[in-house]
Amino acid sequence: MGQLRPLYLCLLVPLLVLVVEGKAASFRHYVLVHGAGHGAWSWYKVHNLLQRAGQNVTSFDLTSAGIDPADANAVLTFEDYNKPLTNFLSALPDNEK
Repeated sequence: MGQLRPLYLCLLVPLLVLVVEGKAASFRHYVLVHGAGHGAWSWYKVHNLLQRAGQNVTSFDLTSAGIDPADANAVLTFEDYNKPLTNFLSALPDNEK
């Protein structure tokens, strides 16, 4: 779990600067993708902080992870595992890509 701390800091430092300085942020769409053995739940603190700062945030489960009902034994390729991510990203409007 200690390996995730630098990532959290990378995400939180700009957010904290934004909140402390009171600047109007340019709105971005953050897509938070969990690591192996986790799910969207692993981003709940960061997700909520970004939302409270007025950012658009999406976190979801990859195939067979988190609450996704797919059988992990049926996921044979990275393409299968990443299908929810690729579907989501391809459906985004051009101005959010």
